[in-house]
Amino acid sequence: MASAEFVVDVHHHYMPAALFDRLATQAGGRRIVTNEISLTLHPSRKDLEAHLQVMDEAGVSVSILTDQVQVLGAEVAKLLNDGIAEVERKHPTRFRGCIHLPVHEPEAAKRELERGRQRCGRTGARAHRA
Repeated sequence: MASAEFVVDVHHHYMPAALFDRLATQAGGRRIVTNEISLTLHPSRKDLEAHLQVMDEAGVSVSILTDQVQVLGAEVAKLLNDGIAEVERKHPTRFRGCIHLPVHEPEAAKRELERGRQRCGRTGARAHRA
């Protein structure tokens, strides 16, 4: 690590590979554009080793993993949350997550909030609204 300081990146975009690949296939290419989101699906978004390298070069101690794809619905939010939980388990000193909520589906958001607290042990939530 480049710095002795404890530096936290509180808005670090990352998408689990399985979710990235699924969305890229569904989108038929490299972009998702809806009324809710406009997102370029660059492969670096899912490359965890590249994220670690960039963090090390920048002197970042820990990153809070975020994304905005949960606006695509409850199933996407669940896959995002589960994928980030897996990254947290693999790299517990480098990455943290919050519960990403499908804000346009209030009942599903409540369920995902509770599931995120129980299954993933998270205490923070992200309610991105386009």
